[in-house]
Amino acid sequence: MTTGLRAISREPPDFPKEAMADGFKSGTVSARLHVDARGSVTGVDILHSEPPRVFDRAARRALLRWRFEPNAMGQTADLDVDILFQLD
Repeated sequence: MTTGLRAISREPPDFPKEAMADGFKSGTVSARLHVDARGSVTGVDILHSEPPRVFDRAARRALLRWRFEPNAMGQTADLDVDILFQLD
């Protein structure tokens, strides 16, 4: 997808209590961020997650709070990211 986006805020996701209670210690979520011209994430599409659906909600909640530098050309962009969940 589009590159060149510069993050100014990347809030890490919280490890879901439900996942902890179910015995999960780690997982990954691959997602596509939709970023508007102001640098705000306007949408998150989950592309793949392992284990399936366990960490999707926590990843989406955190990714919607990420911020990027505004685009001087007034363009929107998409960016694919991978989020790792690791219980310490």
